[in-house]
Amino acid sequence: MYHVNANKRTITETAEAHQKERSTFFGRIKIKLGLGTLKKTYTPYKIDYQENKLKYILNQTIKNFLWYPDSSEKGFLLLENGYIITETIVANHGLGLVGINFYESIEALKNARGDDFRSLNNIDTF
Repeated sequence: MYHVNANKRTITETAEAHQKERSTFFGRIKIKLGLGTLKKTYTPYKIDYQENKLKYILNQTIKNFLWYPDSSEKGFLLLENGYIITETIVANHGLGLVGINFYESIEALKNARGDDFRSLNNIDTF
């Protein structure tokens, strides 16, 4: 993930500042020489690495279905490698705006949501 705009200015503020700088005599000379500040404005000042966890769920078999009886949310899919996934809807169906929640194990799910879930299979066999 690249972070730009270290000054925390809006796009409008950045564009206005750039336009103001370009309108001056020295600003036009800088642009002709290729020394403008627009590149500096949009150069990343910080880079964060985020692991792509999708690789942990590709080509995995669903081993169990879990749900919480007191919750109206969707269920959880337990995969053969121990990961648990569920969807997060951020918009109406059909718009394609959906996310996936990952839990690395049943213990992680219990810590986050509690241990009063139900399963289609006996959970002790996993």
